[in-house]
Amino acid sequence: MIQSIIYFSFSLSFSQEMCDEHLNFTMCPLCDRVCDYWQLSSICSTARASYLFDNHATVGFAIFMSLWAAVFLEHWKRRQRCLQHSWDLTGMEDDEVRKNELRPAYEDFLLKKQEKKAKKKKKEESLSWTDRLPGYCINISSILLMVGVTFSAVSGVILYRIIVFAVMSMNPDHEAKANVRVTVTTTAVIINLLVVLVLDEIYGAIAAWITELEIPKTESTYEEHVILKAFLLKSMNSFAPVFYVAFFKGRFAGHPGDYVYVFKDFRMEECSPGGCLIEVCIQLGIIMLGKQLIQNNVFEIAIPKLKKMYRTYKEEKAGSADEEDKDSKREPQRWDLDYDLEPYEGLSPEYMEMVIQYGFVTLFVASFPLAPVFALLNNVIEIRLDAAKFVTEIRRPDAVSAKEIGIWYNILSGISKFAVITNAFVISFTSEFIPRMVYQYLYSETGNMHGYTNHTLAYFNTSNFKPGTAPHDTDFDRQLRICRYKDYRDPPWSPESYQLSKQYWSVLAARLAFVIFFQNLAMFLSMLVAWLIPDMPRSLKEQLKREKALLMDLLLTEEADKQCTQSHPMTTTNNDVVIKGCVTNKLKF
Repeated sequence: MIQSIIYFSFSLSFSQEMCDEHLNFTMCPLCDRVCDYWQLSSICSTARASYLFDNHATVGFAIFMSLWAAVFLEHWKRRQRCLQHSWDLTGMEDDEVRKNELRPAYEDFLLKKQEKKAKKKKKEESLSWTDRLPGYCINISSILLMVGVTFSAVSGVILYRIIVFAVMSMNPDHEAKANVRVTVTTTAVIINLLVVLVLDEIYGAIAAWITELEIPKTESTYEEHVILKAFLLKSMNSFAPVFYVAFFKGRFAGHPGDYVYVFKDFRMEECSPGGCLIEVCIQLGIIMLGKQLIQNNVFEIAIPKLKKMYRTYKEEKAGSADEEDKDSKREPQRWDLDYDLEPYEGLSPEYMEMVIQYGFVTLFVASFPLAPVFALLNNVIEIRLDAAKFVTEIRRPDAVSAKEIGIWYNILSGISKFAVITNAFVISFTSEFIPRMVYQYLYSETGNMHGYTNHTLAYFNTSNFKPGTAPHDTDFDRQLRICRYKDYRDPPWSPESYQLSKQYWSVLAARLAFVIFFQNLAMFLSMLVAWLIPDMPRSLKEQLKREKALLMDLLLTEEADKQCTQSHPMTTTNNDVVIKGCVTNKLKF
């Protein structure tokens, strides 16, 4: 009885139908000429793995993460207020926070400009837009160039996937053919990861260089511009491969008899019949974990140590020539040891790591629900690694007062809002949630998922293959006339053969409706959370009221003492000040 119930529950899912060999779904070839027909049941393991992440709970979890992002930002506001009060920064004006601190590069450029115009005897206090115009032009062209480099890198990996998939499909080993898609996906993601790591370092240096060309006036302006440019380039570099797999892969591949080709020989890659969500999960998992392990942890510890060893080696080599002029027997002092450490470069790299990780956690959480768990584990390790790095590997930073985290909060808020849109599109267009719901409530005769797989597979007449594209050697019946492929199209015996069917337009309408519904629901709930959670904790409000009351009492007491002192002579006792019958107790805090 229990076994029958379990089997019935699994039979409701489309993965069970994919794994059923008796249904005999013969699929169309995955490439031209060398690829053979194949059975849908051969991807049973991939279908089961995809169903772990692509189910009804995905929608609820995506909404929960949208609310979590809103709660996180609101609680960070409250935390900022508490920190401002703890560090006595509540009354600090914005002008006090490095707003008027001119950059040395700006002052040097202004001085040179004044020297050139000394004959006019007119002192220039600021730069005009014409002075910054060349820098702005180089900025725009450099950013566009880096965007092109990122898209070129993604396109290169796409070509790698297409070519390697076609080459590996020629392998006569059936087991190797069954794992071609997973192998190509995994190797392509590893290449993507290496490209992302290399371009991240290049983009960080380019962002600082092109910002210098703008000649920012103050340090705060310089930092904001560098952060904005670096985040734009690095986030695009990290998220572009995932966006391609989630929203573009398989959308423009065509269908049997009318495929889209690259270089006239290689077909555009398609998603598996189970959908592209499992590939998005693999892509996101490898890139996210790879960045955490390699860039955030290994680089942060290994590179400072290597730089320190290299600098020590150069100093020892340079100091060996004049060793006689120095006291070699002197013990190194604390300042000598501190000078040997790596120079402090600010907190922007640390913030950038956390913000990019926040993007991975929120933007595609519907496709990779384990992302928050891995982010939490990484942050626990990151705290200890950063503590060791700042204490033992980096020079002590200069203390600077700051009321808040500045532009980083706006970036986090923008990511949270954009995450609602991306998750809505992932659930609607990448996962199988909407097609399943449409089938169950509109097309299913039994009101369950029985027959869903057959419903999503279109028919193709093998006689309609273009010349030279049909399999030249097949293990199947050579008289095979019908094969199946993943799409919503009319069958070959229909008057409008291979055209998009009514089911396609029904599913598309449901997908767009879900995007609108999900986005508005998540936005409404986020606004509700922001309204329910005040920006300042009640305990802090009460503390500020008490401090204000004590300050007013102190001012009133001092004013009363001052008036009594000016109008009457006074005598002093042990504990009180007596002014002709007027006694004022000393305030004690």
